[in-house]
Amino acid sequence: MAPLRLPDQTPRSQAMRLAMPGRYLHSAKFQFGEDLYGAPGNSRFDESSEHFELHMRYSNEARQQTIAGELRVLSDAVAAGQWSRFRDQLNKVAPRLSNSFSVPTLSPMQTAVHSRLLVMPKTLAAGRPSCAPSPRSRLTPLWRPAEPGP
Repeated sequence: MAPLRLPDQTPRSQAMRLAMPGRYLHSAKFQFGEDLYGAPGNSRFDESSEHFELHMRYSNEARQQTIAGELRVLSDAVAAGQWSRFRDQLNKVAPRLSNSFSVPTLSPMQTAVHSRLLVMPKTLAAGRPSCAPSPRSRLTPLWRPAEPGP
């Protein structure tokens, strides 16, 4: 996506030369060892002007995310009078030229346990057990609520 890089100079008195007109492709696939996404999904972003066309595709499955982009540079220069409009278009597409995603630090099972651990102090303080005993284990209380004093 380097052909769309903005120069430091903002107001222009001369035309700005762009990278060679052509088609630029980029794709990245991220694969994970365990499920990261609950449901598969797809999305896209398309933007075009007289100087460029940008098409982005995003897809995710339980254990992978794929991002593919196609940039077509349609002209080799931007006239000085068109600079402001061109810069506005680039600022609009700039967030789409990068991507971020979150990887949970806990597995789905660990997340469920963590959620229960967060509410455990409140349920214990209320005198309610936070888990039910199973036939294979015996729950022995190590504490009891304080008796009201005289």
